[in-house]
Amino acid sequence: MANDSEIETPEVTPVTREHVMQLIKQKENIEEEIKALNDVLKSQNVGMDEPLVDGEGFPRSDIDVYQVRHARHNIICKGNDLKNIMKNIETGLQNLHSQARETAMECDTSTQTNSASESIGQPFARIMVVVDGSPADVAGIKQGKKLLFTLHYYFEY
Repeated sequence: MANDSEIETPEVTPVTREHVMQLIKQKENIEEEIKALNDVLKSQNVGMDEPLVDGEGFPRSDIDVYQVRHARHNIICKGNDLKNIMKNIETGLQNLHSQARETAMECDTSTQTNSASESIGQPFARIMVVVDGSPADVAGIKQGKKLLFTLHYYFEY
């Protein structure tokens, strides 16, 4: 079972992208641990449900009963940890998207539409996030810009 320090609880404060990425990394680590524990079970030729005793009620002699019981217990504990992390990731992503929507609404109310943009058409997309070094960043696209589609060309304003 994971320590309390390994499992993050949802925060009341605004969630950052880095926090969600950290939770995703924790999820990947737990998944790797579960895979390793499943490999232990495979090496013993048992799964999660096979009996550990023979027909007469004695421990099976073809497996390491302690190792199998320990692996099964840890798989269940890690599975519970994984569920909690997934719930925290879901909450974090929902918070990030709601923050992005609020930012977009604030930008809509604070920007003035000009007559040239009205004659071209309505924007079909707003750039919410541009990651440093990404193709969008290299192309010079900035956060908060709007994209228009006209005659097979994309315009940014």
